[in-house]
Amino acid sequence: VVEALLEENQVPEGRVESLEHLLAMSKRIVEQGSEQEYSDDFPEFKVESPQIQEEEIKVILETGTMQEQFFMLSSLAGQNIRPWVGLLCQYLIEEKHPFLKTFTLSILKEQEVDKLVEVDKFGQTITVNIVDLPNVEETHFLSDIHKTLRDRLENNNPIMFEQAMEMVKRHNILLYPLNIPNLEGWAEGYYRIVSEAYGIDLKEPDERINIIIEEIRNLEGMTFPVI
Repeated sequence: VVEALLEENQVPEGRVESLEHLLAMSKRIVEQGSEQEYSDDFPEFKVESPQIQEEEIKVILETGTMQEQFFMLSSLAGQNIRPWVGLLCQYLIEEKHPFLKTFTLSILKEQEVDKLVEVDKFGQTITVNIVDLPNVEETHFLSDIHKTLRDRLENNNPIMFEQAMEMVKRHNILLYPLNIPNLEGWAEGYYRIVSEAYGIDLKEPDERINIIIEEIRNLEGMTFPVI
């Protein structure tokens, strides 16, 4: 992706140098993984080449734009992640975009990293074992709200149902793996927001639902990295 953007001159002038450096690092990560596999299969022909250093990856993850951090994580995703597990676990408690933290957790989970980690999101810090986490698309948040909205909307207004669920899916990615209480209240909040978009007047909700609606609107206002 980075290479295509550079070839098509789609990168702002001020970011060209950093993205070229990122592209070179990504290629080295891929080459390093390939060389390791070759060395494992044919130790008598072990290849020695400059290794990507943790500090180089750390600089991108700490100081890069959201897009650069995403590209770096994507480069790591296809490799043996274990040399960088410590770095990625640290990333989960730093002040980073919640989408990127979810992506990081997904990478670690896909490679079956069995480790207790702390995850900081939206002012909450939780401790989880990566291998015990559900997949992002299998959370209670997603399944419970889906069931409630399906029962209320799918038959009467399938378009509203689809639009509500698209919003729920985006927010599920951001919130993962937090345990969100009162999912019935959240379903009500989503129902009210899509109803409002269609000009449907509903009775004023209680304060509890108003607080949830405000949380939903805040999530909806968050920017995802342009990929």
